[in-house]
Amino acid sequence: MKHTWRLIVDGPMSGARNMAKDEALLKAVQQGLASVTVRFYRWAPATVSLGYFQAAEDVDREAIGRLGLGLVRRPTGGRAILHDDELTYSIVAPGEAIPGGRNIGRSYLSISEALMRGLEILGIEASVGDEKATRDNSPAACFALSTRADLTARGQKVIGSAQMRREGFILQHGSIPVALDLGKHAAVFGAVSGAEKAAEQLAAKASGVAGLIGRRPSWEEMERAFALGFAEVFHARMEAGEMTAAEKAEAEKLEAEKYGTEEFTVRAPNR
Repeated sequence: MKHTWRLIVDGPMSGARNMAKDEALLKAVQQGLASVTVRFYRWAPATVSLGYFQAAEDVDREAIGRLGLGLVRRPTGGRAILHDDELTYSIVAPGEAIPGGRNIGRSYLSISEALMRGLEILGIEASVGDEKATRDNSPAACFALSTRADLTARGQKVIGSAQMRREGFILQHGSIPVALDLGKHAAVFGAVSGAEKAAEQLAAKASGVAGLIGRRPSWEEMERAFALGFAEVFHARMEAGEMTAAEKAEAEKLEAEKYGTEEFTVRAPNR
């Protein structure tokens, strides 16, 4: 029997609005007001997202301003990501809706199966990363390291994901780059590791979808591929929808009072 999941496809918007929408959807699913929801979205302007516990000093804020990039703090952990030429996915679900959902590692693997199926449809054979995530002595940039929460293809990271849990409910979102800008990456992360080293790390360890398939897919093609991946792996019927009025109001509140504020963005919460 297929379950009905809601599919939301958004156009580009600010980092604060994107993060506020993801948390508003989590609250709605928690309260039983919405079914499992998968959302695809993009970013305008291109934005650096900090992991929930990450220090703002891990990125070059002067370079971010000079390049006209946004800066936001995610509700999820992990390292910073430059969201530029990419499709981002999020999934919000009760733990029991995901096989192995009560266990963080197993839930990552279950969701990774759907993402791998999406990549397969695009012509990319991927596998789960195998490096152990640590907070110390590791790159500030997410795409310079492939952990068990990420997917790799041909030895390069192609999807980076992060997850948070609240009372048994899951919010997981992740970055699916179409192409990676080495110059921007070096500028944003070079203050920590050196510009040349930051660019070398990215070039050696990460790739975009376009580079792996030899052409640039459309946004619609990518959205269809990953929606089908979720549908097939989770035996779900994806029903196109949008946020309710209540969800939109909650997202606006979270954007104004949390994700859009300097205090939350720059000041890392206590670990």
